[in-house]
Amino acid sequence: MSLSTENRALLRGNWRPLRLGTLVGLRWLAVISQTIGVLFVAWGLGYPLPLVQCLSLIALSIVVNLVLILRFGAGDRPSATVSTIQLGYEWIQLGGLLSLTGGLENPFSLLLLAPVSVSATTLPQRSTFILAALAILIATTISTLHLPLPWDPLQNLALDRIYIIGIWVSLVCGVVFIAAYPNRVAHEARQLAEELHGSRIAQF
Repeated sequence: MSLSTENRALLRGNWRPLRLGTLVGLRWLAVISQTIGVLFVAWGLGYPLPLVQCLSLIALSIVVNLVLILRFGAGDRPSATVSTIQLGYEWIQLGGLLSLTGGLENPFSLLLLAPVSVSATTLPQRSTFILAALAILIATTISTLHLPLPWDPLQNLALDRIYIIGIWVSLVCGVVFIAAYPNRVAHEARQLAEELHGSRIAQF
């Protein structure tokens, strides 16, 4: 009995983690939440922020989603490399948005952990470590290079530098933990699944 392309990929360890539709769906969720958050701050709270630049970054994700879906289709299963690039884009886009809205002073900087959690459970260890390094680089960059946190202009908000360093340390610890421990558990689970899959194929 001849092996299918998917079976041969599994036996070679060429893990194809998620359908493109899943990655695109996660990005749509980010687009919706980012849009609501930015508009609420600008129009609901009336805090000053670079609205045009923020919405432009969000619109870029919309364009990326539409191009991917129209080009490949929701059922496509991208390679680990392509998935890594897409998650890397998520970090860069989120990092850009955070840099426009306060950097690590923004409480939503916690969302920098979201892509690494996806990577840790669906991608090979090498990809996860690359993305973890990117996340730490982005967190480090926006800790110093950012616009002021949107806030009431009548109030003087000044966060101590030690507090920002504490946020950076907590994010780095979170990234390292998620990249190392859940990724190892997921990797072992994939190995077991591949061994079981291979043994079943060998019986035919």
